[in-house]
Amino acid sequence: MTLNLTHRGKLRPLAFLCELNRGQKEKEKKMDYKRNAKYFKALKLPPKVILAVLVGIAILFAVNPAVAILGLVLAGIIWWFVYGGKPSDAEIDAALNSFMKKLHDQALKKLGIDEEEAKIAPPLFLKGYSLGSSILGDRANNKLYDIRGKDGLWRSPECVLTAWFFTESQIHLYRRTISLVSASYKEYTEEFFYNDVVSIKTDELEVPWIDPKTGKESTNFKAKGIAFMLRNTGGETTSCACNSTEEADAAVNAMRSLVRQKKNA
Repeated sequence: MTLNLTHRGKLRPLAFLCELNRGQKEKEKKMDYKRNAKYFKALKLPPKVILAVLVGIAILFAVNPAVAILGLVLAGIIWWFVYGGKPSDAEIDAALNSFMKKLHDQALKKLGIDEEEAKIAPPLFLKGYSLGSSILGDRANNKLYDIRGKDGLWRSPECVLTAWFFTESQIHLYRRTISLVSASYKEYTEEFFYNDVVSIKTDELEVPWIDPKTGKESTNFKAKGIAFMLRNTGGETTSCACNSTEEADAAVNAMRSLVRQKKNA
C-alpha cells in the first residue's frame, strides 16, 4: 500500500505548521539568530524621537556643519547595526529548511518506532510558519511580529516541523516547534488508529495580526493561511496550518486515500 505524494516521478515536499507541547534547547552553529530577528522587528522610531533628532541636526548644522555631518554618520552606523542587514524572504525560508535535515532521526527517536515498522507508505516531512504563536516566548520577549513577505506568504519567528509515519494500524505524528531567533524548541507526539480517523480536511486560517507600526492588533488585517485538520471519533481535532492551499490539498488527498484503504482492508 502506498501514499501518492509524487509529482513527475519525484517525492513532492509539503509544508505545515502545528502547535507543540514539550520544551528543550538545541544549538545550530551556523544559524544567525540575531540577523533572522531583524526580519520580524518593527522598523520604526517614535515620532518624538524623530522630531528630536531632526531638531538636533538642524541646530548642529547652524552651529557646526562638520559636527552635524559626523552625527549623521554615527546615526547611520547605529541604524544599520540595529536594523541593517535584514534577511530576505528567501533567506528566512532557507533558515527554516535547514532544520529539516535532522527531522527524520529526531522523529523516529522520539516516537520510539522502528523504520521497518513504518513502510506501508512513505513518511511525510512537513514544515511551516506558526502564525500568531508564542509557545517558545521569543515573540513577546523580543517584540517580534508576523510579517507578510513580498511573495505574499506570512512568516513567523516560530515554526513547526512535522513528521508523519504510517504503520499497519496507526498514524504516528511527531511535531517540533523551533525558533528562527533563538535555540529554543518543543516536542510533541501523537498517535491515531486508522479506524478512529473521522475526517481529514482543509480550512482557511485567520489569526489576529499585531501591526508593527502601532504595536496593537489590527482591525483591518489578519494573518492568513490554510489549516489542515484531522478529527478522531472522540471529537478531538489535530489542527496544523499550511503554507499553501496546494500543499494542504495534496496532503489531505493522500492521507484520505491511505485511511480509506486501511478501513476497507
